[in-house]
Amino acid sequence: MENNFSKYPFTFGYFSKKDLILFLISPLLYVTNEFIHDIESFNYILNDFESILSNYLGYLIFSGTLLLFSTLKKKKNKKLEKNLNHYYFEISIDNNIKKIYFLIIIIFLEYISYYLINFFINLKRFNVYYLNLFPLEIILLVFFSKYLLKLIIYEHHLFSIVIIIIGMIIIQIIDINIINDINFLDLFMIFGIIIIHFLYCFEDIIVYYLLDVMNYDFYLFNIQMGIIGIIFYIIVLILNKLLDKRILNIDFPNSDIFFFLLISLYNGITYFFFWLIFKLYKPWFYCVFAPIHGLFKHLFEIIFKDYNINKYNIIKIFIYIILIFACLIFNEHIICNFWGLNKNTKNNIINRAHHEIIHILLIENI
Repeated sequence: MENNFSKYPFTFGYFSKKDLILFLISPLLYVTNEFIHDIESFNYILNDFESILSNYLGYLIFSGTLLLFSTLKKKKNKKLEKNLNHYYFEISIDNNIKKIYFLIIIIFLEYISYYLINFFINLKRFNVYYLNLFPLEIILLVFFSKYLLKLIIYEHHLFSIVIIIIGMIIIQIIDINIINDINFLDLFMIFGIIIIHFLYCFEDIIVYYLLDVMNYDFYLFNIQMGIIGIIFYIIVLILNKLLDKRILNIDFPNSDIFFFLLISLYNGITYFFFWLIFKLYKPWFYCVFAPIHGLFKHLFEIIFKDYNINKYNIIKIFIYIILIFACLIFNEHIICNFWGLNKNTKNNIINRAHHEIIHILLIENI
C-alpha cells in the first residue's frame, strides 16, 4: 500500500516540547559547563577530583531541591509529611537492591574513567586522539542498544547514524595534525582512550536500563547517585589517611566554598538534563546530542577564544549542519520518503493503521 508521504522526498514529522532538551538545553548546558571549567581563573578552584565531588554534590543539591519544591507544590500538611517520609524511606532503605547495585557500578565506572583521563591527559596528543576516537561512542551505543538491550533499529536510524559517524570522522580529520612519529606510548594511549569511551557508553546503557526498563524514579536516581558518589569519595579519603597515600589522587577540597557550591549546582543542572535524555529517549539518541554539542562548542571557540574564521571553520560548520539534518531524520522530525526509509516511522505506521482500519470497516460493511 502506497502511503501519502511518497509524493515528496521529505516531509515533516512531529516536534514536541521535550525535544528542546535534546536539541538545545542539554547541549548548551554541557558546552557552557565545559567552558566554565576551561576558564583560567577557575583552574585554581577545582582540581580534577574535586570536580568529581562537585558533580555528585550537584546531583544531590539540584535534584533534591526540585523534589522538595515538587512535593511542596503537590502535597500539604499530613499528605506532604507522608510523601516526604515515603521518599526518605526509599532513599535510606531501597526495597530494590538491584538499583543500588547498578548505581554503584555506574559510579565505579565513572571513577575509573576519571582516573584514566587523569593518567593520560598530560601526555602529548591526548586531546587529538581523544577527539578523533569520539565517534566510537556512537558506534558502541548503537551496538549495546541492539545486542544488550535488544532494541530495534530501523533503516532510517541506520541511515542517519552512518551520516553522523562519517561527518564526525571528517571533522576530526580536519583537526588532526599530520603525525609521522607514532610510537608505542601513542598506541598505549589510544588503547586507554578506547577503554574510556567504552566505559562511558556502558555507563549510559546502564542508566537507560535503570530509568526506562526498571522505571527508576528520575529524582531518586539523581539523589541516590549523589549520595553514593559522595560516600565513595569519603571512603577513598579515609583510605588515603589510613594508608598515608593518595588513592586516585583524591584529597580534601581546598577550594573557596562559595565557588565550589556554585560549580556543584551548575554541574547538577548540566547532568540532570544530560541524563534526562536517557529517560526520555533511546540510548542511541546521544548521537543526536553529540553533533549539536559539537556545533555549539565550535561556535563558542570562534566567538570567545578569538579563533580566526577560516575555510576549515566554515567547512566544520557546514558539516555540523548536515549532521543536525541527519539528526532530524533520526528523530523522525524529517521523514525520508525514498529507499524505504519511511517504512517504520511513527507517522507511516499510524498512516498504515488508519488505512487498514478503513479497509476492515469497508469489508465488514459489504
